[in-house]
Amino acid sequence: LIMLGDNASGKTTVLDAIHYVLTAGEDMEFNAAARVSGSKQQGRRIQSIITRYNVDTGHMRPSGGVAYAALEIMSAGRRPTSVAIGMSVNSPEEQVTRWGIIRDCYLEEIPFLVKDADGERPRDRQEMKKALGDNGFYGQPQAFCSQLAERFLGGKSQFADFCRFLKI
Repeated sequence: LIMLGDNASGKTTVLDAIHYVLTAGEDMEFNAAARVSGSKQQGRRIQSIITRYNVDTGHMRPSGGVAYAALEIMSAGRRPTSVAIGMSVNSPEEQVTRWGIIRDCYLEEIPFLVKDADGERPRDRQEMKKALGDNGFYGQPQAFCSQLAERFLGGKSQFADFCRFLKI
């Protein structure tokens, strides 16, 4: 993977999203590249990403929102597995609620959006659970991480090592 772009064009955001999906956000520092390059500012907060915080205009969704980060992983046999982490907050100061999805299908087959009177919006946790049932929905980050560890990394010990490696 090679990404080229101007500063503040989203390169680190893409890497942060991949990292977040593969670790369920466990012990994660957003925009760590800024710290490594000498910035004194702390990285982003997930609450600010979900509420779409902008330095100039503030929070575009001050009453909270729902967001997803997702990956489609192809096996050596060219079979797709979709892996996603859902997140929600009711305000920029609130703790994030997270849930996971792991299904053997293409990403486009996951019903991330729902139509309502205002148009399309991301499904919240309960709506996604209802849409998927027990087929690939993980209501707690720990269950999601355990499944990631077993399916892709050979167990919890390797998962912990993988998370430490990504944090570097």
